Amino acid sequence: MKQIFDRGVAAEAKTERCPQFGPVFLFPLQSGETRPSPARAPFLHSLVEMQLRSGMIRTPRYCRPAAYDLFAAAAANLDATENLVRAALAVSMHELGTFDPSAIESQLAALATQVRARAPSGRPAGLLAHLHSLLFDELGLRGNTEDYYHPQNSYLPRVLESRRGLPVLLALIYKSVAEQAGLKAYGLNTPGHFLVAVDGDQERMVVDPFAGGRTLNREEMVEWIGQWTGAIPWHLDSPLPIATHRQWIARIVLNLVGTFGREGPEQHFYAMQELLELLGDQEQ
Repeated sequence: MKQIFDRGVAAEAKTERCPQFGPVFLFPLQSGETRPSPARAPFLHSLVEMQLRSGMIRTPRYCRPAAYDLFAAAAANLDATENLVRAALAVSMHELGTFDPSAIESQLAALATQVRARAPSGRPAGLLAHLHSLLFDELGLRGNTEDYYHPQNSYLPRVLESRRGLPVLLALIYKSVAEQAGLKAYGLNTPGHFLVAVDGDQERMVVDPFAGGRTLNREEMVEWIGQWTGAIPWHLDSPLPIATHRQWIARIVLNLVGTFGREGPEQHFYAMQELLELLGDQEQ
């Protein structure tokens, strides 16, 4: 019979938290068990130690365990937008402490519900108009130009509260709400300044949530990126640089690596490095 020990999420797994090593998934349970019996604890503990020595189970030295575990679970299936959001929440959880991710997810879902209610036809043009009206006109979502490098600009719960943040976080809010409202949205892994693209009725629009939802044509986008980076990164006829979700979350973490590397604290710097290592492990 197969035994699996790993951090992460498995629908058929039974989870037991080891006081020393954190959550461990155990297969199989004995007949009739809903959790391992105390009598089996020494045996299971020895197996966990064996897996730790082999590198199959990793425990963070610097990252808050709850944040690390949530990130590991989300990173296992980053193709889903909800897991991209979860991974971003996990990044926030390291410094902000444990919170209920579903409460933040419910806020995003409620925004999408408002957009759908205001555009009963469900056509992209109507959804887009009401999406921008809600996010940028009513909520005032935009970039934090006064304190750009503050870590709070990278924490999704804080960005939703303050309605200010970095481009990559504002783009994530845009994507999550847009997709739940019925639109198709994509991150653009543009250098220096993350953007988002969204499919309209007949064409794909490029949007800058940092600039309050400004829409850009191809020429304006290239010029705008040039202003941020000091260079023209590609030709006008080049395809849009659609970001994978792994690139997206890596960019969020790397922003914090840079901030904590410059300003500290050192523990937070190493914690973000641990998340990057975990992201690389999941890619293999």
